[in-house]
Amino acid sequence: MRTAKSRLASYRASAEKSKTNHGPSNHYANWRSWLIRTTKQPPTFRPDEKEPGKFYVNSLNLGWRECGDSHDIVSLRHTGWYADNDQDSLLKGCVLQLPSRNGEPRYVPATYCTEWDGATIYMGEIGPDKEQAARYADRNAEIEAEASREFYAKDSADQQISEKREEIHELNKEALELLREIKHQTFTPAVCSTLKGALQQMLRDRRKCFERIVKLQDDFWAAVPSY
Repeated sequence: MRTAKSRLASYRASAEKSKTNHGPSNHYANWRSWLIRTTKQPPTFRPDEKEPGKFYVNSLNLGWRECGDSHDIVSLRHTGWYADNDQDSLLKGCVLQLPSRNGEPRYVPATYCTEWDGATIYMGEIGPDKEQAARYADRNAEIEAEASREFYAKDSADQQISEKREEIHELNKEALELLREIKHQTFTPAVCSTLKGALQQMLRDRRKCFERIVKLQDDFWAAVPSY
């Protein structure tokens, strides 16, 4: 049985072969096109409730010509924007071409991520200038990437806060158990000193947990190692 990972590897291999044989702007140079071809999912449009003209689609397989990524159309100093703080995925701008109207081409800016399905198209920015559409798409990819990195930072901060609270709970539990043992037994001075040191270490660890929680609550970017 093929796993999701093996299917994705197959889609990407097919896309690379198509890119080599027919160029990077052909429809099947994008592995998502192979996914849609295999699953035969019809395109879906979901409008953004806050930004008119902005739509979320399940793929770029809309029956429109794919003109390529922004950096293939205009000169840029990058090939995408990091969508996560581990720098594993990229958000890229790209351009789609609608059927011409009165002999004039019409280009649509869009964005997609290298690590997840779906894309965003900006129907409110349709125009005759392909390079302008590419720059607009790249700018929106940058904005989306910033929002994505912020989301991951907040999520990481929430997870770390939960972990620190659980750690505090375990330290409290361990300290109370130790105190109960001390209360009902008599120990030599050396053992008492060792137990006292263990309790003091627990208190220090507990204090550090609280300090970390406060820091994360004040600035969620503190959850990012490279921040």
